[in-house]
Amino acid sequence: MKYRVVRLCRSSAAIEAIPEKKENLDLYEVEEKLRAAGYEIITNLGPIMVVKKDVEITIYDTGKLLLKTKDEEKAREEIEALRSYL
Repeated sequence: MKYRVVRLCRSSAAIEAIPEKKENLDLYEVEEKLRAAGYEIITNLGPIMVVKKDVEITIYDTGKLLLKTKDEEKAREEIEALRSYL
């Protein structure tokens, strides 16, 4: 999955990653993969899931990611690490 990264407003401590192509992820299946990879699953509501490893990440079933960090390089690293699980 390819992403284009968009920085949110200056007052926000988050970076949004929007997939180039809209996806339809089964987040319950993704949850199993992420749990096995060492991610902490904070919540999974079906259309959205919140996970944490180094950074808290909200994953949407459309493939959109919201990474709670101001560090764009760190966000790109996290996106790359997640790609194989999505």
